[in-house]
Formats: sequence, C-alpha cells, structure tokens
Amino acid sequence: MNLVVDIGNTRTKVAVFDEETLVYHQVYDLTLKSDDIAEIANHYPIGRAIVSQVGAALDYDKLFGCIPYKVLSSKLKLPIQNLYKTPTTLGADRLAASVGATALFPNQNNLVIDMGTCITLDFVSDLRTLKINFGQTDYTKTKKDRTHLFDLYVDGELAASYKTETEILY
Repeated sequence: MNLVVDIGNTRTKVAVFDEETLVYHQVYDLTLKSDDIAEIANHYPIGRAIVSQVGAALDYDKLFGCIPYKVLSSKLKLPIQNLYKTPTTLGADRLAASVGATALFPNQNNLVIDMGTCITLDFVSDLRTLKINFGQTDYTKTKKDRTHLFDLYVDGELAASYKTETEILY
C-alpha cells in the first residue's frame, strides 16, 4: 500500500491507497508526527510513501522511520512536462494536483483549480505540458494590504496582474 502525505500551509492531509483505491484518510490541523505515521503503518502494510510539502522541509527520515519515501519536487520524473522557465519555483502541491488531473483525465486539456491558502489555477494541455498558471495573492491579507487580486503567469513569467474581479472577466 502507498502512503501519501500533503503538508500544506494550515493542514496536513494523509491518505493510504491500495493500488488506486483510497482505504484511509485523515486531516491534521497540527504538525504530523512520526507517531502518527507509525500508527497508520500499524494498521496498513505501507510499502512506500510520497510527501508534498509547502514551506520548510521536515526531518523526513524521522517522520517516516523505515518506510521508503520520496519527496515530490520538480526533480522527480513526472508524467507531465513542466515548461515553466523556473520549474523549481512551482510548489509541490501544484505539481501533485497537475499530475493527478492528468492521471484522472488523460489526453485532455485540464484546468486545475486549488483553493488552499491561495487560489491557484494551472493548465495542463492534452500533450501533458504544464505552462500557464494563474494565482491569487494570499487572501489572508487585509484588502488594503493587497496591491492586486490575481497574477497570470505564462511560461513561468508574469504576464498580467489584475486589481479587480472586473479586470479578470473582461
């Protein structure tokens, strides 16, 4: 079985898959601990793990113990081609979502919308290339602290910034 860990800005999501079937999931509001992973491994025969993390890296060796793991990053061989000019700047969470969309809907254009701490949109073409992203600035800031609502990036470069919802629509 496979253990999947998504460490976000505010929550950590953990899932166990038997092939493609989800057999367990849990959301943690606090930091995930090695005891949490050990408890899951006591109930499921985990063969390997993958982790996606936003922010500073944890001590993965301590977290996973003897479970073999990989850290999702732009350095891994993926089933999509990241055409951003600076591929290492795209977060692992967005890579994971783009790969997932491609696996669920192969040979199709996919618009991937993530509504986490920031709202982001990524486009993966039917040719499995990831090249356009559209992201809202951190909406936890107060409105007066924001200079714009959304940024549009094409091929990893800022193409436009929008200050109002009307500018986005027209």
